[in-house]
Amino acid sequence: MSDPRPHLLFIASWYPYVSAPVQGIFIQRHAQTAALDYRVSVVFAYPDPNLTGNNILTGTEQHGNLTEIRVSYSPQTTSLPLLGKYRKSRRYINAIRAGVAEAIMRHGTPALLHLHVIWRGAVAALPLLRELRVPLVISEHWSGYMPEDGNYHGLLMRTYTERIVKRAQHITVVSEKMRQAMQSHSLNGNYSLLHNVTDTTLFKPAPVLLHEEPFQLLHVSSLTNREKNISGILRVMKTLRDEKITLRIIGNGPERAQHEHEAATLDVLGKNVFFEGPKTPAEVAEAMQHSHALLMFSHFEGMPCVIAEAQSCGLPVIATRTGGITQMVNEQQGILAQPGNETELRRAVLDMKQHYHRYNRASICEHAVATYSTEAVRRELHELYAKLLP
Repeated sequence: MSDPRPHLLFIASWYPYVSAPVQGIFIQRHAQTAALDYRVSVVFAYPDPNLTGNNILTGTEQHGNLTEIRVSYSPQTTSLPLLGKYRKSRRYINAIRAGVAEAIMRHGTPALLHLHVIWRGAVAALPLLRELRVPLVISEHWSGYMPEDGNYHGLLMRTYTERIVKRAQHITVVSEKMRQAMQSHSLNGNYSLLHNVTDTTLFKPAPVLLHEEPFQLLHVSSLTNREKNISGILRVMKTLRDEKITLRIIGNGPERAQHEHEAATLDVLGKNVFFEGPKTPAEVAEAMQHSHALLMFSHFEGMPCVIAEAQSCGLPVIATRTGGITQMVNEQQGILAQPGNETELRRAVLDMKQHYHRYNRASICEHAVATYSTEAVRRELHELYAKLLP
């Protein structure tokens, strides 16, 4: 007997794969959550330098009601720039189409198309919409529309974005600021907020006795300076060397060695700043449980999963007023500084250490579970799809 539940087709511009295991992990969590009530197929395409010509390779994984279809294609191109861009675009479109064909073969024609991150999935999604004739939902996570980021530019990107937004029945965003930023580019539509999912069975408080000193801060990110402002954090930590405050930095990326060199130059490396490299989600959760607060100093953000994870562990947060952070952190949950203002960040750290007793870790956790847990976001998704499905 066939499964009567509607088949939802996700086209993901970002998604975890072998070379980038945490890329778009929040999209994967949305897919896993939606699959609790629907049949969900995710199609994601990425370039594989080991492939040549027009060859593509399709890999499919089945996890209950979730089908993950990753399609790799050759990135090889030509020395002619315009021709090269055209060929890369065609290979990407063909890869997505192959993945969609696989999804339809397995589960039939979808009842709805859900595009996660407009660029560059829109290039393949637009022609598919004409063929499938189903409702379109867009979920945008990219901060490029915001003036702090400023990466929404280029004729091709703007053209496809404007066209796909006009076709969408509904658009979800991770923050009110993102909605405002998108509408400032005349990307109008029916918007609502969709929270990211946190595994609150993993990220949860633990009965750990925290000593007053040293006051343990934690930072978790990809260490990209343009976004996360690691250099600013290191300079602030230099000013806090005599305050019995330490910082653990978890994460990896191409800029890590540069940041470690900078920390050594500032004479904080191994003294009050410790780079620990990448860790598993379970190890990150344990680090959060053993820390006093999460520290971020981002120039721009969407809705950082790491804040929701830290709050699920009961941690207060020191961060900046940017993106969705202003919706995630209030006075009972932490302190916000202006992006780039190192004096404010230093003051926030000292203030939190001095008045740490005013932060109720149990209340912070309770709010996080009510907002970011699988069940909370499951209700949001069900409400969204119920409006659009026949």
